[in-house]
Amino acid sequence: MKKSILFILLSLFAAVLSACHIQKESTAGFISPETIADLVPSLKSDENVILITESGKYIPYTVLCSNYSGGVLICRQNLIDESVAYQSESIFGAGGSYYADSMIDQYLNHTFIKRYSPKLRSLMIDADIVITAKETITRGDYRRTTETIRRAVFLLSAEELGIKDGYLAREGNPIPWFETEQHRYSPSTQWLRSAYLWDDTHAWVLDGNYNYSENITKKHSCKPALVLPKNLAIEKMNDQGQTVYCLKNEK
Repeated sequence: MKKSILFILLSLFAAVLSACHIQKESTAGFISPETIADLVPSLKSDENVILITESGKYIPYTVLCSNYSGGVLICRQNLIDESVAYQSESIFGAGGSYYADSMIDQYLNHTFIKRYSPKLRSLMIDADIVITAKETITRGDYRRTTETIRRAVFLLSAEELGIKDGYLAREGNPIPWFETEQHRYSPSTQWLRSAYLWDDTHAWVLDGNYNYSENITKKHSCKPALVLPKNLAIEKMNDQGQTVYCLKNEK
């Protein structure tokens, strides 16, 4: 009888030790995100949202990759409230869809950028972004010539969203996050930075289900993107019972 009780007690003790060991391994295997680069999506997780302040309010941004112009690329999760024309006038042959001279580029880097806190603006990386060269746009250059410009705030290209078309130049490289189509589209029409090479009075847009060209004088919304240093510290926040992340001491 005593041997049976002793056996039962030893078995229970062994089970407790085993459970503790499993718990310890589970805890040790979890790495809590410490920098913004830790939020880059992987096959194991899509918890890649960072809250960025705009005009003092937290706005969700999607963390896309950590190898964009030497930093972490993030893009606004939702469309901005404003609708902006790509260009003020539509004249065939004038190269109106050239992104570097567009109204929307000016808006993002002179007006919209002021929504960000002074500290965040000081941390932004002037990213190298690839755009369609003006001679390709005005002449329909079959070589699909591109050039690189630097911007603090910008729009993503059709190529970066995984969109392929004969009337697009290759502006950058596809971003894996957008291989899932539901990550690509939005309820309303939004501008991309890509020119439509058949007609220089048109640029590329997305709507809820499709991508196509639109006249550059039309007003549409957009999702601004920017690049931040990889080592920026982040911290947890509780948002309506959910754990979210924001930049540490951003304000």
